[in-house]
Amino acid sequence: MPWKETSVMNERLQLMGDWLTEDYSVTELAEDYGVARKTVHKWIQRYRELGVEGLLERSRTPGQCPWAVSAEVRDRIVATKLKYQRFGPKKVLDYLRRTQPEVRWPADSTGGEILRRAGLVRKRKARRRVPGDGALFLGCDAPNRVWSADYKGEFRTGDGRWCYPLTMTDNHSRYLFVTGYRSRYTETPAPGRYKSRPHRSGLYRRQKDLWRARTLRVRHPGFRMKGGDALVG
Repeated sequence: MPWKETSVMNERLQLMGDWLTEDYSVTELAEDYGVARKTVHKWIQRYRELGVEGLLERSRTPGQCPWAVSAEVRDRIVATKLKYQRFGPKKVLDYLRRTQPEVRWPADSTGGEILRRAGLVRKRKARRRVPGDGALFLGCDAPNRVWSADYKGEFRTGDGRWCYPLTMTDNHSRYLFVTGYRSRYTETPAPGRYKSRPHRSGLYRRQKDLWRARTLRVRHPGFRMKGGDALVG
């Protein structure tokens, strides 16, 4: 004898058929079908209201999402992006929060998703990761043995001029000795600051300058700098 196949819908139809015979009580039906009395009452109520269609499984998706972004807010975000094409999602939301603080704006990530669906943002290009040169920090087994000077990028100031931040650190302790800036990237550091710093912060044995593979020469007594290395005479 083959196994008898059944489904949830068949069980519900059979439950309603037994209930319609009026030979069974709700308690007996609940015991026979292995469900709670509350479940039996639920399916009886749905059958009375909708018939057989009421026994079908209903979607459990919520009818509304209380934290969903309204259409008006989405339209304002898209309109701001169209007005300021160079703004990214974060700048768009920052601008709206500053100019319209009375509106409850979504998070930056949500704003980015809204603009992405509208086709107004492009995926960032993957940046090539260049591994650091570990050889530059060999021999840094004690403080004041090797110091490094490095340009930390560049940016424009309010008047449109370029600024190139410059730092000088101890490679072992990572202590920052000098911070400054230059108006040109090719401009060599002021020798006076480099000459006086060892006497105030302690002598060092070797100093390395990381000028992005540029060759620098500093004409100053006691300094010989070429090819990225500076030695103290």
